[in-house]
Amino acid sequence: MSLFTRLMPFFGACSIIISLHTVANELTPDPRIHQGRLANGLTYQLMVNPYPEKAIIMRMQIAGGSLVESEQQQGLMHLLEHMAFKGSHSVPQGDMIAQLEKLGLSFGSDTNAITERHQTVYQLNITEGAQDKLATGLMLMREIGDQLTLTPQALAQEKPIVMAEIRERQSMELDNYQYQQAFLYPDSPLASRLPIGLESVVSQATVEQLRRLYQQFYTPERTTIIIVGDIDIAATERQIQQRFTNWQPHPQAVLLRDDPLPTLTVQQGLRADSFFDPRLPTTVTLGILQPQDVLADGIARRHRMLTDWLISHLLYHRLTAHLPEEDMGRGVDVALFEEFKHGLRFELSLNSAPHQWRDNLELLEQTMRQALVGGFTEQEVNRALDLIEQDTWHAVEQPLSVNSFGLAEQLVDYNARGLYFLDAKQEWALFQQLKPSLTSATLHDALKQRWQGAPWIYLTHSQPEEQVAKQLLSVYQQSQQQPISTHQEQKVTPFAYANFGEPGKIITDQRDENTGIRQLGFANGVRLTLKPTEFEIGQARVQLKVGFGDVALPKIEGLATLFQRSFVLGGLAQHSYTELGQILAGQGLAVGWSLSEQGFVDTVSVRSDRLRAQLGLHTAFLTAPGFRPEALHQFRQQVREHAISRNANAETLFWERFAELLHPEDIRYALGRDKELLKRDFSEIAPVLTSAVDRGVLEVTIVGDIDESLAIQAVAETLGAVERHPLPVTKRPVVASLPELPASRQLIHQGAVDSTGLAWIWPNLDSYSVEQAAQIWLLERVLQLLITEELRVQGGMSYSPYAFHFNATEPSELGHIGLFARVDRQHVLSIEGKVDTLIEQLSSGQRIDADLLARAKQPLLQWIANADNNNSFWLEIAAMSHTQPKYYQRVQQIYDHIAAADSQSVQASAQRYLSKDKCLKVITSFGEPTD
Repeated sequence: MSLFTRLMPFFGACSIIISLHTVANELTPDPRIHQGRLANGLTYQLMVNPYPEKAIIMRMQIAGGSLVESEQQQGLMHLLEHMAFKGSHSVPQGDMIAQLEKLGLSFGSDTNAITERHQTVYQLNITEGAQDKLATGLMLMREIGDQLTLTPQALAQEKPIVMAEIRERQSMELDNYQYQQAFLYPDSPLASRLPIGLESVVSQATVEQLRRLYQQFYTPERTTIIIVGDIDIAATERQIQQRFTNWQPHPQAVLLRDDPLPTLTVQQGLRADSFFDPRLPTTVTLGILQPQDVLADGIARRHRMLTDWLISHLLYHRLTAHLPEEDMGRGVDVALFEEFKHGLRFELSLNSAPHQWRDNLELLEQTMRQALVGGFTEQEVNRALDLIEQDTWHAVEQPLSVNSFGLAEQLVDYNARGLYFLDAKQEWALFQQLKPSLTSATLHDALKQRWQGAPWIYLTHSQPEEQVAKQLLSVYQQSQQQPISTHQEQKVTPFAYANFGEPGKIITDQRDENTGIRQLGFANGVRLTLKPTEFEIGQARVQLKVGFGDVALPKIEGLATLFQRSFVLGGLAQHSYTELGQILAGQGLAVGWSLSEQGFVDTVSVRSDRLRAQLGLHTAFLTAPGFRPEALHQFRQQVREHAISRNANAETLFWERFAELLHPEDIRYALGRDKELLKRDFSEIAPVLTSAVDRGVLEVTIVGDIDESLAIQAVAETLGAVERHPLPVTKRPVVASLPELPASRQLIHQGAVDSTGLAWIWPNLDSYSVEQAAQIWLLERVLQLLITEELRVQGGMSYSPYAFHFNATEPSELGHIGLFARVDRQHVLSIEGKVDTLIEQLSSGQRIDADLLARAKQPLLQWIANADNNNSFWLEIAAMSHTQPKYYQRVQQIYDHIAAADSQSVQASAQRYLSKDKCLKVITSFGEPTD
């Protein structure tokens, strides 16, 4: 279950980060990490990792974030982070991003930075590593260290960008978070020092203020350089030593220490508060805050972390077991964590219908009191320990490949929390040492120790109520007077779908020598495609497609929305969704069926040794779906609850309605009006799915670290064993058509009053050919660079404008290219004029010079050159191999076309695809809700 990993911040990629040095009673870092420290205090961590091939992931971690700011500096560390890309002594203003783009890095996806409360982190992701690129990355990081120029001109240009980001981040969720922080920590900077900052402070910022912070907190002692990937450790270490040894702290530097926060005290009085916004779901939370000693990483701290996870895990499962079936799938949250070295925060939350918050508060109080009085059963504890033991042992027995990006992010996280990064054998050894001490009695004692003093209650509510704080206190106190029963363990039933009949027989089997893709056909019509790879050791990716090669459902408004949201929640004929969670806990299996233009689709990643179980789960959902009434009840309830909240963001609303905008004549693409959604029923889906499974195409694609014979056997025993009567495969009919163009559409959101979404979409029916696909892809990249320069860098009118495109993968599909920007409504007319001018300039050949082309082409060429080094790419290629056996060669041809492109070809593409008479313009603005 997703909560299993979320509640374990000490997990690595696949296992618990608890470890033990088997000789001394201390923890030691993973031996794969080469760590060093220069005389000036700078620390570096280097790690060789082969996945993805040729990639180098770089991080510059500075121990200083928004918590070092004063009341008058809120947002200046964030602004300083932005200024790091605005010029230094060796890199002129405006050149840093351009240099990186010419090396194949895209600003945003590969080159970025983030300011948090306790740290600032600069990020470079080099997907095709080479010594010159590594050297450039280290040079830029060294410049960030103490060489930034911080000129008034650069500051004047960057302030509007940061202010635009602050406005773009404004939302009811952020307002709620800030209000709750002020309620929980009234005397702490945690309540006010949000990294994003205040627009009023940023607008008045001076170079002198930024320089003072820069000198104080950008120091070698506070800096850690992290590099993971395809590197030579010795050579990389020499480069770091050569570049960073001469970095000396400024005389005004602030020594590295824990940023002081007021100490929490055990609360003696029950307190409550609430936040109201009609766009937010109703959530009630019961929690405790109390002081807790900060421990250095070691046996004692890992024991405490493991204990915290077990308590959270056990309470989570008790809460879910107590929920009625019609509320399954709602938000249940149990969190027990250290809050920025401020103390212990322990809370339980339930999301509910607006009228149910009282019942849910009672459930939280009584669930916690039941555990405090009666503790946990040995059966509960042993089941949880078994999950951990299985996970840690699997990590030792069959280590999985971990992406270098993920490893670098884990190192950043562990460094910030003062944790060592440890290997699987150490984790296993420590777990075995700690396991005997983790009993129902010790966990009961730990729970009582962690839940001391009076709790707090917080309600996020979509409907205003009178004196709600008093009501919260009253409901809680009345609940305390109710008797509680002893916890009764629910019996976990075995999975009912182990056998699907006689294993299927293979009737065709062939392999493409060029790609290594193997295609097999079963007697019941199931098609199996295999592509063994070694990119992700111990893991496989699986995709299923079921249907007749077209949108699967009939033309009934809102039916697709019901399927997407509630089909999986409907469980199976013999197991409810809740029961499935209990049965499959810890197995790493998942389902997420959705709709595409080819039918019903599901794509999952799974451990290779659990492939048979995963395919069995897929087969059960196709042959014995539950379509349970509780899932339908919840769907209708959520439609009523979320009528406003689903339109609370201009960008989210635009993308929710995007397919409908491109296919206005086909109601299947529409999200659906509330009154129509409430009419929908599973009975409208069941016969369509049954027909698709019985008579349609059923394709299974498996890519990854697989034993082909075992994968074939797994499919033969599951989907290959299902009795089916497939129709002859026919060529997919041409169904796509262009919407009426030119056109304008208006969408209404209920988010921030001044927030407006502007979009320009150019649909097309001619993006399938190799040449045209390459033209559109490159044109999108050119648009991205220019719109960023116009609206962000020069204008400061939009923080993150972007271009997007979709190239048809079938001749009959509708393609598109477009632009989107979130802006203040006061800038709408100005931005419309800038975009119109930009499109005219592209079509007339202006703005397209050799420098722009190099910056546009290099990231694309680098991505394509390395695409066949990852499983996502091969899953797409393999899944299309039956209908498009030459698709792999098509990718190489696209590379050649992009490499050969010049300014004239980009101009021709702009003339062909971006004309005014082919444009669909969409404005998403604030207004009153409509159905």
